[in-house]
Amino acid sequence: CFVMGMELVGPSKRTLAGILCWFFETTGLLCCVTLAYLIQSSWRVLQLVYTVPALIFLTYWWIAPESIRWLVARGRNTEARQLIKRACKRNKVEISEDLIKGMEQTIKLESYENDTQKTYTILDLFRYPKLRWKTLILWLCWVTCASLYYVLLLDQSELSEDKYVGFFLTSLVQLPGYFYVIFTLERPAFGRKNSMCMFLIMAGTALFTHPLIPHEYARTKFSVSLIGRFAANCSYTILNLFSAEQFPTVVRGVGMGMCVVVSRIGTMLAPYLLLLGQYAPCLFGISALLSGLTALLLPETLGEAMPETLLDGENLPLSLPCVARTKTDNRQPAAI
Repeated sequence: CFVMGMELVGPSKRTLAGILCWFFETTGLLCCVTLAYLIQSSWRVLQLVYTVPALIFLTYWWIAPESIRWLVARGRNTEARQLIKRACKRNKVEISEDLIKGMEQTIKLESYENDTQKTYTILDLFRYPKLRWKTLILWLCWVTCASLYYVLLLDQSELSEDKYVGFFLTSLVQLPGYFYVIFTLERPAFGRKNSMCMFLIMAGTALFTHPLIPHEYARTKFSVSLIGRFAANCSYTILNLFSAEQFPTVVRGVGMGMCVVVSRIGTMLAPYLLLLGQYAPCLFGISALLSGLTALLLPETLGEAMPETLLDGENLPLSLPCVARTKTDNRQPAAI
C-alpha cells in the first residue's frame, strides 16, 4: 500500500502521501491500546476485535487501482491508458493523447534492451555497484530503525509504571514528529537524507547517554527518553519515504519488500538485547549512530524524479552532503 501510494501521486505530493500513511498507523496504535484497556477480561476477544477489521482489505482487490508507473514500466500501456482516462474523468480534466504517448515514449527510451519486460528479483538489487551499495546501506538503516522502534514500544518503564499509559504516551509522541516531517522535509535546507541522518544520530545519542544518567535525575532521564523516541520515530518515517525514492520503479516493490524482511532481524533481536541489562540501550545507540553516518553516502532525492529503470537508479550516485553531485552519462553501467 505504501509503495502504491507513493507511485500514484506526483513529486509535489509525494511527501504528504508518504507521511499520511503513518498517521493511520499511529491512529491504529492508539486504538489498539484503548481497546486493550477496555477489553481486559479476555485476550481471545481482544485478538478477535483486532483481527476482524483486516477482512476489509479483501475489497482492495477490486477498489485499489494498479500503479500507472508500474504498468508503463512493464509495457502494459493499454491498462495504464485506461487508468489515466478514468482518473481524468473522475477529476473532470482533459489530457491530450500526445501527452500520454510522450509519457510512454519516455519510458521506452529509458529502458535498455527490453529490460522492463523481465521479471525482477532480489538479485537485480545487486546487479550494479551503486544500487548494490544503496541496498546494503538501506538494509542497515532498516534493521536499526526497526529495532529502535519496537524496543521503544516494548520498554516504557521510563514513561510510566502503568503499561497502558506508557504505550499510549509512546504512540502519542509520534504525532508531533509527523507534523514536523511534513513541514520540513520539502525544504532544501533539510531534505530527506540530512533529516533522516540527523534524527538517527539524535536517537543514537539519546539511547547511548540514557543509561549513563544517574537515577537521581529522573526528569532528565524522562526527557532524554522522549527525545530518543521522537527522533527514532521520525527517522523510521523518513526512511520509508526515502527508501521508496531510492529504488527504481521496476524493483521498488522487491526492494521495499526486502527492506521490510531484513528489518525483521532487528525486530526479533530487540527484545532479547533488552535482556542484557541496564546498558543494553547503548548497543542500539551505537547502531543508530553508525546507520546515521553511513546513510550520508546515499543521494538526496528531494525534488528528483523517481527512477524508473535500473539505469536511472544507477545514475543517482553515492555522495556526501558537502560534496556537489556531478551528472553521470546515460551509458549502461557495467554489471559487476
